[in-house]
Amino acid sequence: MPDPQGSFFAYQQVGDFQVARIPEPDRLSRATDPATSHEAAAFIAANLNALQAEVHAAFVRHGPASARQAEDWPELAYGFSTVRKRVSELAQMGLLIAEGTETESGRAKATVYRAVRLGASASP
Repeated sequence: MPDPQGSFFAYQQVGDFQVARIPEPDRLSRATDPATSHEAAAFIAANLNALQAEVHAAFVRHGPASARQAEDWPELAYGFSTVRKRVSELAQMGLLIAEGTETESGRAKATVYRAVRLGASASP
């Protein structure tokens, strides 16, 4: 089923879970998009697994957040290490960009990330 928030990622029901399905590169960009969008789409289709795609799509929908905050999003109901690891991987791939820190009461500073949309520049 397509994502109602307009993400390029599609979801399918597998038992009790909705699983992100990464479409083919030509479904990740439009024919009218610039070449950089098509290159980014090919990269994502080749390199993202379903969990990474799901975490990236959640950051696109919710906006900037720390990995700790993302763990509380209902669509990412996994163990804390699962979400944090995917955030780290996406940041290493350049699909999440660090843009500051946040501090929750009594906790250490955490990096806040924002999603880089397909074909978008990494600069704010």
